This record gives sequence, structure tokens and C-alpha cells, in this order.
Amino acid sequence: MYRTIKSPSILFFRLFILYCLFPTSFVKAQIPETNPDFLRTKNWYFGDSIGLKFILSDTLVSIPNLRGWTYEGTSIINDQFGNLKYYSNGFNLYDSSNKLITDKLKGGVSSSQQISMHQFNEYIYIYTTAPELGVGLDGYNYSIYDTNLDSFVFLNKKLIKRVGEKQASVNHQNNNYIWNVVHSQEDNLFYCYILNSSNTISCPLIQKFGIVYPNLNPSQGILKFSPNGQICANMNWNLLNFELSKFNRETGFLSDLVTVPIFYPYGIEFSNSSNNIFISDRGKHIFKYSIDKFTESNIVNSKDTLFSISQDKFSQLQLGINGCIYISNYRDSFLSIIKNPNLVHSNFIYKGVSLVRRCQGGLPNFNSSYFYTPSIDFAYTEDCWEHSYAFEGRDTFDADGYKWLFRDVRNETLDTRQGKNVMYTFPQADSLENKYEVSHIAYNANRADTVTKTLTIRPKWKNDVLGRDTFYCTGDSIKLILQAPQDMHCVHWNEEEPNLDEALGPIVDYDHFHTDSLLVDTAGTYIVKVTNKTFCQMWDTIRVTEKPNPQQPNIQRISQELESTIAAAEYRWYYEGRPKFQNSNSKIQPDSNGYWQVQLVSEYGCESELSYSLLVDFASVDVIESNNSLVFNVYPNPSDGKVTIEVPENGMYHVTIIDLNGKRVRLSDSPQSELYRSKNRRIEINTQLAAGTYILTITDSSGHTGSKKQTIVN
Repeated sequence: MYRTIKSPSILFFRLFILYCLFPTSFVKAQIPETNPDFLRTKNWYFGDSIGLKFILSDTLVSIPNLRGWTYEGTSIINDQFGNLKYYSNGFNLYDSSNKLITDKLKGGVSSSQQISMHQFNEYIYIYTTAPELGVGLDGYNYSIYDTNLDSFVFLNKKLIKRVGEKQASVNHQNNNYIWNVVHSQEDNLFYCYILNSSNTISCPLIQKFGIVYPNLNPSQGILKFSPNGQICANMNWNLLNFELSKFNRETGFLSDLVTVPIFYPYGIEFSNSSNNIFISDRGKHIFKYSIDKFTESNIVNSKDTLFSISQDKFSQLQLGINGCIYISNYRDSFLSIIKNPNLVHSNFIYKGVSLVRRCQGGLPNFNSSYFYTPSIDFAYTEDCWEHSYAFEGRDTFDADGYKWLFRDVRNETLDTRQGKNVMYTFPQADSLENKYEVSHIAYNANRADTVTKTLTIRPKWKNDVLGRDTFYCTGDSIKLILQAPQDMHCVHWNEEEPNLDEALGPIVDYDHFHTDSLLVDTAGTYIVKVTNKTFCQMWDTIRVTEKPNPQQPNIQRISQELESTIAAAEYRWYYEGRPKFQNSNSKIQPDSNGYWQVQLVSEYGCESELSYSLLVDFASVDVIESNNSLVFNVYPNPSDGKVTIEVPENGMYHVTIIDLNGKRVRLSDSPQSELYRSKNRRIEINTQLAAGTYILTITDSSGHTGSKKQTIVN
């Protein structure tokens, strides 16, 4: 028997071909399906231009030639496969070839979390903090860099004028949006911005929560989310405690505040299981707390001192891709490590990672969700118009069966779907808000896991929220109130955006963008952009036009008739200073001797000045109906505004109403809607007029016209 032995070169070649054909199979083993962004934390940048790359679970190698010293906060962009793309020290932005892209970012040199960066498609979104105690007085700024064009869409747009140095980010529960949260410099305000692939929603969710920071005690410290996004830790290094609260990843609201005493906390971090939290005080201790039981007494009593030192060294803490927590040691060339942070007994290694250069106070600022790798999860995308959602199931244990449960919390009804990825349309009434518990179940022969999230289904969008285009006539006063949908997250009128930079014009704060109505008193095009509380956006436009009045006409006599010298859509004829009837014919045969005038009415209902009077002495009949070729009845008369017009035959009729001062009463903003089709030789009209006497005129499709007086009583 003979065996063929393949040479190593042939084996390598075949492996290479397999890699080229199926490159994702090599990457997929490293990326949990429940967290496609897991490798975005593979490379680090911090301190004295230090770069580190995670290779294996306990192996870090140096990244050479990085630039830009920084005292505290940094940020770095790695792609989904762990490749370094961009990094920043809060002032300078560099690419992976270490080319300087800009040195104009407005971070604060002494800001613990001075910069946070995120990438959607080709855009890098950059947030910087610089409180007044820093070198600059620049507040909270926002920039967008287009990687395809190698240019900034905009640079340093001010979002908040007075802001603390801390900011943190975590995924929205739909796993498509990102919350970026910052704290005010004084007071107790949390600003929660939502970032999606379209842009940052410029109106934040603003919430007063927790300890009020006085002016002399600004919000220096660290803000962190647990990897599962359910807990927010807020630490101020000037105080003798730190705050923990629950965080709603759907709405952005904080709740259930717990205050834990500690001597001047500085750094803070969660274990990747989100069950433990670790704190450094003013550089001398590393403490551990269990937060499984979320009460103040349980958390305080769980305190464990992992390590103590006599000098101030311990600075920021940061979770790593391998589940360990790393600690910067001020001005030393090593990082400390907390191993097994999820377990009851965690191991602390003081000189855990040797560095080529010195640490400073900071470590990179990552989205906390990058470290969350549950066995099962799901993402979803909303169709804001139809309440239709696309659900994407994710699991890490090779499930081969999938089920979805949709439970209406209000009435306990339950609906189900099968499949890993499903579409579901929620049966939500247009005017109500309701909550659904959505459960995704994945299973195979060995196990079954479930994840449940609560979704708030809000009223559907409606078309033309501002109404139809409208008009007013020259000389008329207009006070049109435009109304946006109620209960929106924010409302932008006429493309106006917040401005907190005095150099760019008048300060426009966020309260301005929660006004539901706008008073319109001039012609123009008006735009509203509304953002609802699921952060869907909609635009609507309305045009308000000024229509000219017809020219003042004259009356001329032609044989036994009177004629207007100017053509118009309609003609209102006056006898002895009072309106008598209105028709669409420029000629009439007067039925009474005396002074006659005519007023022109345009297709929009705009009115001319009355013509000069013309004396008629050749008429012989003195009844209003005698001149009218169209005979009809109106009843009841008097009425409460609801009248029935009885016409000779079915067809289309144009109906107009004028008061005794000659003013046309609009039945609607559109003259076309004054056309009525009779049914059973009747037209039903609800005029909703004030009490008084009016002249009702109808015209048939042949131009025959008739008028009658109608009295309205209320």
C-alpha cells in the first residue's frame, strides 16, 4: 500500500486558497454573533503615544510609531475586524498611517473622557469635552469626518456650553443606534444624545438626576455604562461617594439611584458580565463591589479591597477584549491588571503589562456595548410609518430553531412568529401608546435561551401634519397657527438648529425645540422636522401664499343689461349699497331701478373694491328671483346653519355665501371644495355661521345662477 505525502508548501497553498475563498470563516470564530463590534476594542491608544494590540487572551504587543501625547482621555477607531483606522488624543486626529488629519479638535487636556469616537459607514462621529477647569473653555463639541472625501462635514459644532469632562456611550436596545451621554459642569443634568447612521439627533434627552454639583465642585470624574447597558455609574472625584442608577436603553432615562460612600473616587469600570464594579480612589486603593443585588445596603456591604499602595498611582480603569480590567498607573511604564473580574475572587497584578513609554491618567474611551457578548440577543429596525419592525436574531451556540413571542402588555394578548429573522407589524391604534414585550427564543438539541426586551409602540405618523397649502388675500390679516404632532422628542421649525456658539449668531437653546406650534402671519414656505420618542424623524412643508385682489371694475350699460368692464371668476352685484346676489356671469339684467355696483371675486375668493355706482332707470321688476334663471329652494329658513338646498335636477353646483356687508364666507380654504354634487336633487350644507342674514347663491354647470336670503339663528 502506498500513501501520498503532500509537501508543506502544497498544504500551505491549499490553506491559502481556502482563506481567500472563505475569509470570513477565520474571522467569525473570533467575533460573537451577538456582538459584531467585539473586535473594535482590539487596539488601544493612550498616555505618551502608547499603542497596544490584543493578540491572544493574555498577549498584548506594542503598536509602534503612534503620535500625540495626552494627559487623560483618548479614543480609537478599529473596524469590525480589529484593524486600526483612526486615533485621537482629543486635539489631533490621526489615521492608521499616523498622518495628521487635523489638530483643531476641542478636547480638554485635563478631561478624563475628553473624546469619544464612533463610525457609521464612511463617517467618523467625534465628541469632545473641555470644561472651564481645562485649558479651553469650549464645552461639548461635535464633528463629522468623511473618510471617503478625507474632509470634515463640519468641525466643532457646539452642543453644550457648560459641560463636565465625562462622557460615555452604549448601544440603544435596538443595537443600531448609540447613546452618547454627557454630564453638565454644575447642577445635575444628564444630556443623552442618540446617534444613528443618519446623524446625531441634535436635541438631547435632558434629565435632572442625582447629586447637584455646585459651581465650586464641577463634574470632574468618570461616567461609565455596564456592558449590558442596564447600569450607569457616575463618579465625581471631588465627592465622598459615587452614584449607580438603572438605565433604560430604549428611552434613555435613568432611575433607581443608589449612592455608595467612598473617599474621592477617580476611576471606575464594570466586569464584562456586568455583575461587579471596580473603583480606584485617589490613587491608593482598588475596591470591588457586587451589584447583583441592586440596593445600597447590599452594594456597600459587598465592598472588597483588592489592592492598596501608599502613593497616588491608580488612575483610570478600562475593560479589555479578553475580559480583564486594566489600570493606568500615573507616570509609570506599566498597567495593572484585574483578572477574573466576574468571579467572587478576582486576581490583581500590580505590574501586569510592561509599556515602552509612560502612562498618564487616561485610557481609551470605548462604547461599553463592545464588550457585551451574551449567548443570545436581537437587533431591530423600525418602519416609522407602519409600525412594521424587522427583527434580527443572534446567538452564539449554533441554534437551529428560533421562535418569537409578541405580548401586548396592556391586554396580555400573545402573538408568535417562527424563524431567526422575522418581520412583525404591531396592531397599534393611531392615537395611543402601548408597550410590547418581545421575546426571542433560540434552541438546539442541547439548550434553549431567551432574551426579552420591552418596546414602546407610539402613534403612527400622519401625512400633511401641517395641513394643505393655503393663501390669504392682499390686505387681509393672517394668523395661521401651524401645529406639529403632540408628544414629540423635539420639533424644529424652518430648519432651525440649536446654536450655543455666540460666534455663529444668537444663542438658541434646547427649550426652543420643544414648541409644538408656530404662528404664521406672512407669506412663505414653512417647514417642520419632528423627532418622535423612538427617534424617527419626519418632515412636512406648507406654503402660505399672498393672492392679489382683482382690479376695481366699472359698470357699463349694454342695451337692457349691465356688464362689468373687467373679467373675474365671480361677480357680486350690489343694489343701493347692499349685496343682492352673486354669479359667474359678467352681465345681468337689473330687476330694480336705483344705484347698482359690482365687486369682482377671484378664483381664490379675493375681492376687489366696489365699482362706482351706476343709476338704473329702465328696470321694471322688483323681486330678487326675477333675474335668476335657476330656481331652487332652501330650508329650513331660518336655520341653525345646517341647510338643505333643493335643486331642479342632479348635477354639480357651485355654492357661495356672502353676508350683508358683501363679505364672502369661505366654506373652506379651497374654492374647489365649494363644488357640490346633488343627491336625490338635494345638497346638504353645514355652514357653521354666526347668527345673521346671508345671501346664498348657487350656479349650475351651465352657468345658470340663483340667489336667496338665508337667516341663521343660534
